Parts: sequence; structure tokens; C-alpha cells
Amino acid sequence: LKNLSLSLQYRVPAEYVMSDPVRIRQVLINLIGNAIKFSDQGEILIRVDNLGRQGRLRRVRFEVIDQGIGIEAERMRELFLPFVQIDGANTRKFGGTGLGLSISKKLVKLMGGEIGVESEVGKGSRFWFEIPLELAEDKLEVTAPLKMVTLDNWKPLANCRILLAEDHPINQMVAVSELEDGGAQVDLAADGEAACKACLEKEYDLILMDCQMPVMDGYEAAKQLRSKGFTLPILAMTASAMAGDRERCLQAGMTDYISKPFEKNELKEMVSRYFKQGKKDLPLLSNSNGTRNKSESSGLISGKFDFAAIESRYGKNWCKLLTAYALDLKQRLATMQTLLDKKEFVLLMKEAHTLVGASGLLFLRQLQESFVELELSCKVQDLAKAEKNLALANSLYTELNQQLEATADLLQGKD
Repeated sequence: LKNLSLSLQYRVPAEYVMSDPVRIRQVLINLIGNAIKFSDQGEILIRVDNLGRQGRLRRVRFEVIDQGIGIEAERMRELFLPFVQIDGANTRKFGGTGLGLSISKKLVKLMGGEIGVESEVGKGSRFWFEIPLELAEDKLEVTAPLKMVTLDNWKPLANCRILLAEDHPINQMVAVSELEDGGAQVDLAADGEAACKACLEKEYDLILMDCQMPVMDGYEAAKQLRSKGFTLPILAMTASAMAGDRERCLQAGMTDYISKPFEKNELKEMVSRYFKQGKKDLPLLSNSNGTRNKSESSGLISGKFDFAAIESRYGKNWCKLLTAYALDLKQRLATMQTLLDKKEFVLLMKEAHTLVGASGLLFLRQLQESFVELELSCKVQDLAKAEKNLALANSLYTELNQQLEATADLLQGKD
């Protein structure tokens, strides 16, 4: 047990801003997790400071300050590189892959910010990041947050008819599993056009709409449904939640959104809220604040990919989900290589963006890191970096398959 206290200092104006809550939360989880991991006693302070306003942008600084073991000066420059920890002894003592800070740096960069660290051996560390937040034009009407319910027998969606418009098979499987666990009846549509057609043929209580799909994206599908008089709730599912995405959701007529990868029970909770309320044209709300449930490792193969975490999250379906992911990834990697050869950076960036969310759902952090980096390189059309990152993704896919086969052999041996 550790003798630690956690404190928060919040010194920013009370105003409405538009941000990416999922990315901010992920960076804070990584930094706070490291502070707890490398501290045995003392205080961990989380500080949020206002750095000033320029036009419609408010710059905010987040700090996580601990009184832990500290970091040597010569090591601090390497901390945000992949697979880097303080030293080999601490890697053995504390565990981890050394990817958390690397992913945090990429996420902060995607939000237009910067990240850094100040530390002294034996006295502790101060990790910080600064990001610009756009001020909202109007105040959003936000309902009181719901408490998470984690009872396994919770069936709040009995008789709820849901149309799930989603093209990625892993996202389909995870969403359907969680919704059916809540008692819902779920139909699938692989693109926006199919979703519009399905709504004309059958009555639904609610639509879950992925924003990025082939043939017709979720934004256009929502617009068409609203233009035809459909008033049922349309909940957007997006792998990001930047200000521009929120505005596009509002303009398209969507009711609310949830960011992928969503937490356990978070999707079920949001859908239940709209199903029970039966409200039609509600304002766009802020994303639900789910809390990830952490479980002990089941002792499965502990190779480069954490299959134990996947099993803990998805139970008996974990191997089926992972196999489906691997099969889909093989096809997508081939498509991405073709797009890269043709220098189709915009389409390649969309593919990478989709895989960031799918990889995160299955705790495949090294693959998630490679697709975050690939998305960044496509954004600036850096061909050399895109080639490097896609090659890394292909290499990780090969290793994933090998570990998956080894695990399958192990599980067969236990039967």
C-alpha cells in the first residue's frame, strides 16, 4: 500500500470552451498513472492554470506534480520517445511498456499543444502540457452527469430498437455486445446510405451513427434523415471530439455524441438515458465521463500485446474480437499501402484515424501508437514518415498474429 494523497487546484475562468475531452482525459490518465507508479508517499497535485486569452482561444496549462523518485536530467529528453522508461531497473520494478508518454505527446500535438517535464532525482517530477481551447459561441445546456452503473444484470434497454451504423467490424462487435447485454435489439448498417434505407423500412427508437463511413458518412446520413422528418435521437460515435467535429454534429442534426474507444457500460448508459427520456430534439451534450474498470490480469500470455487486459474487459468473447480485428487489419493494411503508393494522404489519414479507435478498444497500445503517428504524418503529408509508420504497423500486425496463434495453442492445451 502507498501513503499518497491526491489534490486538485483549478485556476481558470468559469466559461464554456470546446475541446477534445477524450484526448485530454487520456493524457491526464497517463501522467497521473505515472505519478502514482513512481511515488510511494507524499502528495500528487493536479493543477489547471489559465495562461491567457488570444481572440477566441484560451490557452490552458495542466500539471501533474509528484514527490516521487525523480528523473535524471540526461534522461528527460528521451522520456517522450516510444518504449523509454527511466532505467532498466525501474522497468523491472514498476512494469509498463514505456508507451504512455509517447502517446501523450502525440495526442497533445494533435490538439495543437505542447508537453514537457521538470524533475529532480529524489524530489519528484512536474509533467505539464499546454493546449489552446476555443471559446464556445453559446452556452451549452448540459444535464447533470449520471453515475456509472456496473451491475452485470443491468437491463435498461429491454425492448429498445437500435440501428447501429458502423463500418468497422470490431466497433460493431463491441457495441452490439454491450447493447445486447443491456437488453436492446440491434440492427446493423455498414454505411450512411444503408442506415437511411433501414429507417424507411423499419421503426427504431434510436440510431447510433459513426461519423466516418464509406459511401455516405454519418453527417450526411443524419442530414438526410432530419430532412425527411425523422425526429428520433441520433447519437454520433466519433474517434475524436474537437470543436469542428461538435459543430458538424450539431449542423447535421445529431442529438449527442460518444467518443471511441468508449468505456465499459458508457455506451449502454448514454443510450439508456435517451431511451428512457424519449426526448427528440435535445441539444448536443458533453461526452459522458466514464471510469475505466481495472481488473487483475488473468495470467494469459504476457507478450508485446496485453491479451489479459482484453480478456478482462470482454470476457469469453475476447479471442473472437481479437481474431476479427486481425483479419480486418490485414485487409486495411493492404488498402493503406495502396493509398500510400498513390499519395492519397486524406484517405489514408481517415483509415489511420479509424484504427486508432479500434486498436484502443482492444488495448493494443503499440498499434494505436503507430496509427496515431501515421495520422500525424498524413496530416502534414510527410511521405517518409508515413512509410515508416505504416511499415511499423505491418510489423506489429505480424507479431500480433504470431502471439494470437501461440495463445490459441495454449488455450487448446488447457482444454
